[in-house]
Amino acid sequence: MDPARTSHRQPRRLPVSIGVWIGVALVPVLALVVRPDPIETTDPGDPAEPVAYAVPNVDLATNTARFVSECGHSHSANNDPILFPGQPGESHFHDFFGNTGTDADSTHATLAEGTTTCQGAADLTAYWAPALFQHGEHVEPLGVHAYYRVAPGTDPESVRAFPEGLMMIAGDATASSPQPTEVVAWSCDRSPVVSAAPQQCPKGAPLSLRVTFPDCWRGGGEANLDSADHRSHVAYGGGEGCPPSHPVAIPQLTLAVRYPIYGPIEGLSLAPGSLLQGHADFFNAWDPAKLENEIGSCLQRGVVCVIPGSTGHHAAFAEDLKDQL
Repeated sequence: MDPARTSHRQPRRLPVSIGVWIGVALVPVLALVVRPDPIETTDPGDPAEPVAYAVPNVDLATNTARFVSECGHSHSANNDPILFPGQPGESHFHDFFGNTGTDADSTHATLAEGTTTCQGAADLTAYWAPALFQHGEHVEPLGVHAYYRVAPGTDPESVRAFPEGLMMIAGDATASSPQPTEVVAWSCDRSPVVSAAPQQCPKGAPLSLRVTFPDCWRGGGEANLDSADHRSHVAYGGGEGCPPSHPVAIPQLTLAVRYPIYGPIEGLSLAPGSLLQGHADFFNAWDPAKLENEIGSCLQRGVVCVIPGSTGHHAAFAEDLKDQL
């Protein structure tokens, strides 16, 4: 089967608006841990300095409260358990990250019993995005960074964990014009410069596709883990918190897919056919207790969390700091 087939059906995009988010700075101890982002800390005893804003897809390197799951590339296949459940081979070609067993038959139960490429073993979530090709050859991605933050305009204390088995799609695989860069954007690694089309990136800053997911959920339990159009059970906040139709604030997820592409960008295409058709999928399979801990220790407390001994961000380290906050 042609891996770049275009049978991936996509419903309409949701409108996005940008808001303002007020965060806090970090606890000094975090500066001792190696991490990929240039994050500054305050001196002991200094009051926390609020971050002015965190625009989706842009400010990935600011000191906004967050935790980050770093996951390697697991496999690639013509599968999509959200749009084509139980129909192997019916989707266009996707790159999968995180859960190693993701296929067309995946359910929350099968994912929860699987293994993961993520540095944190608690993240068994399935992440996937359309495959990138250069001159017709599949480009194997370096991996993904999954940034979990508080959405603009949302009260950090109101953020709740994703329900088990929540499914989300962001971006439009049928787009024929540039998508809002607050939802889908190209960049060079964590650079704040984003665009609707790929950029020429220098060595050390690989080409990255960023996709930001909805941050508000309809609620209602298992009946609303998905919807008929795979979109309407979640929504993007309007900069002042979640709308009445989707009252449950969930973490704002920005998935950054990183590719070993530097310099000239000729001959690039995404599996749906066009570079304008960036999108990504999320099938939640986090360990529930660990996810609750991430949100309570990091997002609700305004802390950037770090996994000791790795380049990822995690509540495991923040747990030791609770008494200092």
